Amino acid sequence: MRRKCSLLLSIIVGLIGFLPTASTAEEPPYDLVIKHGKIVDGTGNPWYYGDVAVRGDKMQRSAK
Repeated sequence: MRRKCSLLLSIIVGLIGFLPTASTAEEPPYDLVIKHGKIVDGTGNPWYYGDVAVRGDKMQRSAK
């Protein structure tokens, strides 16, 4: 009986590894993307062209 329970537990734990998790799921696409815009970052540096993407309340920029 003990051996059967141990085997059953091993099978269940092994199957749990196949369940999708939040860490393996891809991030959703951006909510808004502005491409080839003029970016002024407020630091006093000159402006430059780049892309700005927004997802939720976070912005990400990429210089071109």
